[in-house]
Amino acid sequence: MYSILTRPTCRWCVRAKMLLEDKGLPYVAYNLLAPENKVRKEMFLLSGYKTVPQIYGPDDGHIGGYEDLVKHLDLT
Repeated sequence: MYSILTRPTCRWCVRAKMLLEDKGLPYVAYNLLAPENKVRKEMFLLSGYKTVPQIYGPDDGHIGGYEDLVKHLDLT
């Protein structure tokens, strides 16, 4: 299952989720502004990444952002 770190108004986050849905790939999205994701937000800030989405693959490996996901899925 893919994991996506998101923010509510992020159009690239929406595109990443739509891409995974179109491919029939399961994912879980974590809104970094939601109180229940406080620890994930802290980890995000410590990671040094500045943008969302940040996407992780089924093996928990970091993929990157939307364009990295497109490359990961070999859609270029």
